[in-house]
Amino acid sequence: MVGESWGSPRPDSPHGPTGIGTLAPAPMAAGAGCALDALRAAALSGTHLLVLGPCTTVAAAELRWPGLLTEFESITVSGGLGNDPSGHLAEYPWARDANSLHDPAAAEVLAGSVAPVTWVGLDVTAPVLLDRSDVPPASRVASVVDDYGRAGSARVGRWAVGLHDLVAAAVATQQVPASAISGRRMSMTRMGMAPSGPGVDTVITEVTGVVETARAVVAALR
Repeated sequence: MVGESWGSPRPDSPHGPTGIGTLAPAPMAAGAGCALDALRAAALSGTHLLVLGPCTTVAAAELRWPGLLTEFESITVSGGLGNDPSGHLAEYPWARDANSLHDPAAAEVLAGSVAPVTWVGLDVTAPVLLDRSDVPPASRVASVVDDYGRAGSARVGRWAVGLHDLVAAAVATQQVPASAISGRRMSMTRMGMAPSGPGVDTVITEVTGVVETARAVVAALR
């Protein structure tokens, strides 16, 4: 069912046990369907949808209103293992497709819909890192990403901040050049979403210029 997880956060994850660090989850707003209603309104207005976490809410909206996802102008997901998972997993054994694994059933709903989805997988996001020299120590950005940087030390051997969501956002907004393979069908595996045959989805295979874009954003936020 939508909402199930295939694993708990890693003990060294800066996301913490709830996915939001040490913060307590916010109280639910009045009206159980408020998030779904907002998503439906966005779809019907022709919005571009960018999914940067588990697909739970998006899948729930599609199940409530079948075909709703086709109303979006485009759908881009920060998730998946890329077009060739074996190569990615060999090079980055610590990485997991967390956004899909935290709700596999929801990810399958998106993959199984008739709406074309663009998947920006870990094979293209994991190599994109900000180093400490990219983040001024007294900047607002430094106070936000320091935990991420220290978590990166345990994985890649140095202070480093992964830019998974920024890569997906840059692809969705066409801010950076990207290569892709279209006509794919994505399915759930024990490691995350991976291509399983022909379909309507697109898998990003390469991006360039993301680090330069990130440096410009950090400079602007000083």
